[in-house]
Amino acid sequence: LSCFGYPLSIFFIVINEFCERFSYYGMRAVLVLYFKYFLRWDDNFSTAIYHTFVALCYLTPILGALIADSWLGKFKTIVSLSIVYTIGQAVMAVSSINDMTDQNRDGNPDNIAVHIGLSMTGLILIALGTGGIKPCVSAFGGDQFEEHQ
Repeated sequence: LSCFGYPLSIFFIVINEFCERFSYYGMRAVLVLYFKYFLRWDDNFSTAIYHTFVALCYLTPILGALIADSWLGKFKTIVSLSIVYTIGQAVMAVSSINDMTDQNRDGNPDNIAVHIGLSMTGLILIALGTGGIKPCVSAFGGDQFEEHQ
């Protein structure tokens, strides 16, 4: 099947990549604010954790390439690490719920360690997911074309 001269699967790949990038950059844009105003971290520590997360996102493509080339293949790597990424985003969203540990209902979380643990777990899952699919998506998209296209 083709649409506008391109394989139909290309449109699904492009839409998936757009949604993943939109989600990643949207979350990343407010991450330091979340650290500073919800977790109550100072500027230096917030910035250090932010840059550690970004560095991890740029290092994990090596792991994604190894997984795809030696174990799962491109498609299964994209699907499985997209699920990991989605779970990471969900964990990050849950970690920002004030009422989760606000027993006395004063508007502040009572057990900030729970929120920090969930946040760090979510960020690690997001870094694994987003970095892991990076080397696979472009190559998988190229695989969809016939030699004459």
